[in-house]
Amino acid sequence: MILLSLLLSVLSLPAAPARAATPGAVVSAQPTTVYLLPGRLLEVPVNAWHLLYNSTTATGAPNAVSGTLLVPKSGYPLGARPIVGYAVGTHGLGDQCAPSVSMSQGREAELALVSLFLLKGFAVVVTDYEGLGTPGPHTYMAGISQGHAVLDSIRAAVQVPGAGLSGRAPVAVMGYSQGGASAGWAAQLQPSYAPELRLKGVAAGGVPADLRAVANHLDGGENFGLAAAAGAGLDAAYSELDLEADLTERGRALLADAADDCVGDFGKLAGLSFSDLSPIDLLGQPKWLAR
Repeated sequence: MILLSLLLSVLSLPAAPARAATPGAVVSAQPTTVYLLPGRLLEVPVNAWHLLYNSTTATGAPNAVSGTLLVPKSGYPLGARPIVGYAVGTHGLGDQCAPSVSMSQGREAELALVSLFLLKGFAVVVTDYEGLGTPGPHTYMAGISQGHAVLDSIRAAVQVPGAGLSGRAPVAVMGYSQGGASAGWAAQLQPSYAPELRLKGVAAGGVPADLRAVANHLDGGENFGLAAAAGAGLDAAYSELDLEADLTERGRALLADAADDCVGDFGKLAGLSFSDLSPIDLLGQPKWLAR
């Protein structure tokens, strides 16, 4: 009876709270192959893994992000092998647009640039960003989310079994366009978010730093699809924006149709303006200005 009473008392205890996901922890690391040309031609001679790792959303919630780690097969003679966190430019909104997908199919244009680092013996980890290759919408141009995804991809890289990477390795971050914004946010966030990383340098090009100025420039132009995608991405990151509530029926239909598009399909929105999507001045709304 005493043992039974003890067992019942243990079973009646409240469950222990779930352990918070550690940013950068590897959820899975599956060997993969990457190619330079369509049709899976010209295999890149590296050890490669498709990663799923823990990260953090723009509002501080845990999430999971995918990416690809590339490590040269030859040794690195100068100490710990350097790691480059590479942030790609705009790829699109659908999972099929993710760089991990395009690299495995031989249609990733930026792989040629990535290869320059590999030829120097550096490891390169390429994040897919939040929602691009994982469930949920892509938080396109939500800088905090993108910066977290880049930094946590580097954290994950050093934990991959067989990759031979060190947590004390020198680290660099590089990106252009969306990737430039991501690299800039990674640099800004690193001291507080990932202080253990030995970040030695950041190269950020084509940075859309002032999103409102960029949106005004794109409004009504042939690249308006980029502005619309950014609106959808920020709305995915910050629920209080509630973009759908401020759209016309036509606006909702247009954005729903573009929700899974890759960047090459954004041209369907060419020539449109925010006024074609909403009856209010979206860019002038305080909730948007705050983001």
